[in-house]
Amino acid sequence: ANQVMDFTPPSEDHQQHPECETEPFFLQSLDRVVELLDLLDEAQAHAQDSTGDRIRRALEAMAPLPPRCGDCGEQKPDVKVMKDPFTEVLHTEATGHETAHLRPPCATARFEES
Repeated sequence: ANQVMDFTPPSEDHQQHPECETEPFFLQSLDRVVELLDLLDEAQAHAQDSTGDRIRRALEAMAPLPPRCGDCGEQKPDVKVMKDPFTEVLHTEATGHETAHLRPPCATARFEES
């Protein structure tokens, strides 16, 4: 089980003897390391794919989540998409007002701030 790895370059005697057709041990070990790294890369890609699939399935099971309020950050069912009350009051002449995800109390507060 305990092998001593020989990293010494082949000697001239090795090159002169045609019966020594096998690769030196260090090259065989290097090939094994490359093969192992390829297997680990493949395993990591598979693990990442399956993790992504699990996350997607979990998100689908939880969907639809209520949108998050752009002001207070809470995720509640009363969050509505509306024209931003702040910019709508300040720029009444404008036609393309930004939309915002707001809860009614936050929308009222933005209107009062304007």
